[in-house]
Amino acid sequence: MVRIWLALMALFFIIPSLLYLVDPATNFAVNGQTLTATAALSDVRVMYGTFPIAIGLFLVPAAIGRSDPRMALWLCVLIFTLLVVGRLIGLALDHGDQAFTRMCLMFEVPVMLVSAGLLFVRRPAGSIAPAAASPAAG
Repeated sequence: MVRIWLALMALFFIIPSLLYLVDPATNFAVNGQTLTATAALSDVRVMYGTFPIAIGLFLVPAAIGRSDPRMALWLCVLIFTLLVVGRLIGLALDHGDQAFTRMCLMFEVPVMLVSAGLLFVRRPAGSIAPAAASPAAG
């Protein structure tokens, strides 16, 4: 289950990010925002394109069983927790239409909770803390 979740998260980070990398203006306009400066286009390519692709590629080895999935789950928990916190701060401080923010929260909160659940609930008891060294028999 954990590896399937991590594979889905890797695809979530990689596939939409490729669209932002190729055509940032069109994909950003879907959110009702426009990019008017060249620097804005470059910034969106990096922050919505290559950066999430790097995160997705980090998740791939854990998703295919080549590395321990706990670090990848920690990354998902941290990213989505901070996305949720940032959106809640935005709802509290920013004015105007917040429909897009609320729509994002409807996705990000469940992803945060599922990632945290897979990280904390499904851990075997022996993996929570390292085993204590037993005293030498004498």
